[in-house]
Amino acid sequence: MYLKVVRQLLKKRKMKAYQLAKQVGISPTSISKIINGVTRPRQSALTQISQALCQSKAEQQQLLRAFTGAELFDPAAPAKRNNPTEQELQRLRAEQFLEHRTQAIQFKRSVARELDKAGIAYQQDYCQGPYSTDFLIEKDGQRIALECGAN
Repeated sequence: MYLKVVRQLLKKRKMKAYQLAKQVGISPTSISKIINGVTRPRQSALTQISQALCQSKAEQQQLLRAFTGAELFDPAAPAKRNNPTEQELQRLRAEQFLEHRTQAIQFKRSVARELDKAGIAYQQDYCQGPYSTDFLIEKDGQRIALECGAN
């Protein structure tokens, strides 16, 4: 199903797979394997594919549903809405997780762009011992940790 959705979106955007690969920053071979279901994209690649192909929230959800296999779950169908199977619930949870991760990554990138624009030096994805943060800013002996999340 993922292949069908990606092909529809590629056609809609008048793009070829190799153009998508170039825009996303991965090899044409890798994008081919992802599109054909041979391999699963990393979260960052899925986010970039979504950004490149989807121009609306509906398209983004369609792509995520296809990727997770949740296209089989129709929340509008009365029988399924009242008594979903465990498999349908797992697919819905996976879809919601991927949508949340996509939003969080997009937000984190926008924070990085704003910090860059403001000329603020930072360390991204800072990890030391048990401590980690999305962004660490050190100035005048002070440390500021920024955590990003999308609600």
